[in-house]
Amino acid sequence: MKNTGRMTAVVTALIMCLSFAGCGNTEKSAVAAVTESDVFLPKGYTMDDLKNMISIDGDTIPLPATADSIIEALGEHYSYDAFSIAEDQTPDEYFEEKSSCGVYIRKDNDTILFSMSLAKENYTGSIADSPIYNIGTLRKDDFEKCGLELKLLDKLTFDSNVADIIKVLGEPSTGSAGNNLRYVFYDDELELEITFRMEKDCYKVGKDGKKTTLVKERDNRIKGITIDKFL
Repeated sequence: MKNTGRMTAVVTALIMCLSFAGCGNTEKSAVAAVTESDVFLPKGYTMDDLKNMISIDGDTIPLPATADSIIEALGEHYSYDAFSIAEDQTPDEYFEEKSSCGVYIRKDNDTILFSMSLAKENYTGSIADSPIYNIGTLRKDDFEKCGLELKLLDKLTFDSNVADIIKVLGEPSTGSAGNNLRYVFYDDELELEITFRMEKDCYKVGKDGKKTTLVKERDNRIKGITIDKFL
């Protein structure tokens, strides 16, 4: 969710807006400040676009997803299991002590496609229909084993490189380092984090925003994708 700093900026901007009402350009500047401080999204996309960005074999997986909604999209060969919970323990018993649990999506009750995280605060009494808050990690090797194709925003695939990602989502966040390209997007209701794990160390971004390239951007492709904080 949004942090306190962004909320403070919004409140301050609204006060400015009321204080200078009727002062022409000053009022417009205050309104712009509210918008700019409250929304950060890739150019040309809304948060709804990002919440519907995952497509597996042409089927959209809307966020927040549940184990049931993902299985329904993937088909009869797929199932889920809460791997954090012991066989002799019920989910209710588990959540009496733990704050979150991990859930696997499997093919033919064997091959793991990806894992997900479910928080206690979102547990509905059933693992199947409780909304998850994290998908990590969608790996190229696992999707190939399962014979599935992954797309993000109908443009990015595991064959996409660093240059392709930047063309769609813009420059990554300053937290990017090593083989990770990290993006944090938000609007007035939600914050969503996407981390691309590349085949090789790509570049690092310093606190001053300066980028040091380690591998040619077009020679470095996606190895895995983690999506977080969409609830």
